[in-house]
Amino acid sequence: MAARPTPDPTDTGGVIMTEPLRRPGETPPVEGSTSEAHEERPDRGVWEHPRVWLGLILLGCVIVAAFFAARIAGLF
Repeated sequence: MAARPTPDPTDTGGVIMTEPLRRPGETPPVEGSTSEAHEERPDRGVWEHPRVWLGLILLGCVIVAAFFAARIAGLF
């Protein structure tokens, strides 16, 4: 059998690479991070408290379920 040639480690197989590969642990170049730190957004009032709305929705569900359970039991 004929010996196979050793592949060239720098050959990319015809693919044009835009950046060289980096070793693990190195930080890649940053894209578009020239802005300042984000400002804190203002409080949006009641919409900032979804647990309150979730609690009201669950309370309504329990009340409706209790009504139908009472109707089935013959209390109403």
